[in-house]
Amino acid sequence: MHQIFKIFFEDRIFILAKDNAFSPDNSYTIYHYENLNKLNHIITGFEKDKDNNRKIVVFHHDMDLLWKKFKSNFKFICASGGLVMNTEHKYLFIKRLEKWDLPKGKIEKNEKIEHTAIREVGEETGIYDLQIIRSLDSTYHTYKIKDKLILKRTYWFLMKCNNIISPIPQTEENITEARWIDKADLAMITGNTYASLIDVIRYISE
Repeated sequence: MHQIFKIFFEDRIFILAKDNAFSPDNSYTIYHYENLNKLNHIITGFEKDKDNNRKIVVFHHDMDLLWKKFKSNFKFICASGGLVMNTEHKYLFIKRLEKWDLPKGKIEKNEKIEHTAIREVGEETGIYDLQIIRSLDSTYHTYKIKDKLILKRTYWFLMKCNNIISPIPQTEENITEARWIDKADLAMITGNTYASLIDVIRYISE
């Protein structure tokens, strides 16, 4: 079990951490897990108060318990996607709903996460000649459908494309653009993307 979970509520950060595994600065409001009702109250207040830029960290000595109680507030779904590099060391990005994004999608029943990542990259960009290099850290973010809170875990994989074919955006998925982006132009991406993707994109500069 992880010692720290970072969950994004849009661009705001909610952290679950094992005691002494995380050192918050003064931008965080600090809680210690007491019971499920108190945790539910913290989550509900944070989700509703979108103008509050404070970050939250909840500590507990038992991360299995803390994660289980946190998840109980949400419908939990899993997705998988790829950070793809071609032979010119450019990276594949899509623009969806006016923001830069990485290709990803929901894992189908009995589907392996690696297969989902390759399938979704292919469907959303037309790029199929893919090789998985290694797994990257998962990301977690929340959103709401009607009145239902959703918590999504996305598994990420660093991939290599063995050609420089031009990507084709999957317009029926609200993707208006798919492009290979040079490392030197990453500021264009990070300036207009989702906060939950920044840690994934950071692998490019490592």
